[in-house]
Amino acid sequence: MLAKQPKQPIIDLQEAIADLINTHIKENYFDYNKDLIFIKFLDKYDQIGFTPSPGSHLVDEDYSGEQYWQYNYAFTVKTQHRGDAKNKLFELSEYLQSLNKSKEKLISIEYLRYLQSLNKSKEKPQKPPWIFDHVEIPSAPAEVMEDLKGTATYNMDVAVFVYELRRI
Repeated sequence: MLAKQPKQPIIDLQEAIADLINTHIKENYFDYNKDLIFIKFLDKYDQIGFTPSPGSHLVDEDYSGEQYWQYNYAFTVKTQHRGDAKNKLFELSEYLQSLNKSKEKLISIEYLRYLQSLNKSKEKPQKPPWIFDHVEIPSAPAEVMEDLKGTATYNMDVAVFVYELRRI
């Protein structure tokens, strides 16, 4: 039987972000965002998709094997209600930037397991795959496309910076 492979950091990070946002949506934390976000491109109107974007890259690396990465993502929404789309994305932008002040909110599931195993295990536990540093929103939400029926697609890019603890 094959051992379960850990998730790639970019997938684990994307799921952690989506789970955190969706948890707060369920708790009525947001004024405009009432529907859950999805990790995929969407065909349905007025739902927000959260997908990886090109350009993710290694920023820095030290001799211990710790790497500093920038992972790029995009939030997209297809709608005929332009004002709602802008409000939803601006609200998400403010929320994500608030994570910079309270970094403990966005941590790897593997990091939680690592912290728990420090107290319980006599063996040296595996290091977590990533630790959150900060989020940058490189541009405000913007309309990027409109079809002939007046349906617009809005996009907001997000750069998430993490420390990855590589095993060397």
